[in-house]
Amino acid sequence: MSGIAGFVPAGGAAPDPALLRRMAACMAGHGPHGQHVRALGGCGLAHALLDTGDEASPPPQPFSLDNQVWITADARIDARGDLARALASAGEAASPGAPAAELILRAYRAWGDACVDHLLGDFAFAVWDAPRRRLFCARDHFGVKPLYYAAAGGDFVFSNTLDCVLLHPAAGRGVDELAIADFLVHGYARDLDRTVRRDVHMLPPGHALAVEDGKCRVWKWWSLPMDEPLRYRRTREYVDHFVDLLAAAVRDRTPAGRVGIFMSGGRDSTAVAALVRREVPSADLRSFTAYHERLIPDEERKYATIVGNALGIPITWTAVDEYRLFGGFGDDPRMERAEPVDSALMAIEADQWDLARAHAPVLLTGFGGDAVLRETRSRLARLAM
Repeated sequence: MSGIAGFVPAGGAAPDPALLRRMAACMAGHGPHGQHVRALGGCGLAHALLDTGDEASPPPQPFSLDNQVWITADARIDARGDLARALASAGEAASPGAPAAELILRAYRAWGDACVDHLLGDFAFAVWDAPRRRLFCARDHFGVKPLYYAAAGGDFVFSNTLDCVLLHPAAGRGVDELAIADFLVHGYARDLDRTVRRDVHMLPPGHALAVEDGKCRVWKWWSLPMDEPLRYRRTREYVDHFVDLLAAAVRDRTPAGRVGIFMSGGRDSTAVAALVRREVPSADLRSFTAYHERLIPDEERKYATIVGNALGIPITWTAVDEYRLFGGFGDDPRMERAEPVDSALMAIEADQWDLARAHAPVLLTGFGGDAVLRETRSRLARLAM
């Protein structure tokens, strides 16, 4: 993900450029393709770019169309044709191929805070409206992109990286004991706005916030629709509809160049791989697959090989038998996390990430499908909160 950050000093004071530069440098690991800062009257914004190749020559951020309203965004926007037509009707002409930050900024100029109602995709962004001296931030429907924030003494700071927020004096480092307890018992914080830091909050999925006159207001802009069940006459129509939706999601997320996939021998990731081949045939697709050679009975390699051969996908294998549980946490910086993670085998994930990163800036997975089907009631209930 690209890194975004910024802060609004108390009392409309000028932002500290040195602090902005430290925040941008903190995000360089997420955004290695350039870091930029902008010290504006009453607000400072920072951005660290991860160029995934899905936008031609993305402009440097923070970005503005008129030097009045500025944006820093980590975003991928879908349904661009529909959005461009809606923008044109609202008097904001934009090409569907425009960078995501520009599309979001034009949506804000057209509809203000209601711009999020017109956006589809994965996004976390902040817009500084200089004439109104107002900061507006929003997070996508399902919270794919993170957004942290802290407010103290009239100062407000935000970022999609928790460590970056902690650079600001407004973000204390005290521990939230309830969040830690939730993690130890449930594996996650049940309050969606909590983090392990008492003074740092996570903006929940489908929420937005505004900072104005030294006050921060948070509200929910999207709820999971509870419509009537979809009824088709034939069973096959459900299958066709599902495949159409999954194909559109894969198509939106796959660049035409190099792309990797964590492909096991299961159904989720292999279905994604097959759709990449069908929907984006120009993609240079490579699989990264972990398997056991002897420790436990394991057919991942067998079935991943069948799919790889059928689709013409080269596979980079990782045998995991020799990895130690919780191994390397104390001496490997790749294991460091801003918040606790429920994973005993992070070293395997870190090695696979390194292998995939050497091939492509975009990595697809089949993660999540099993969990949703296994825990549908609890997960959907959390999204509907």
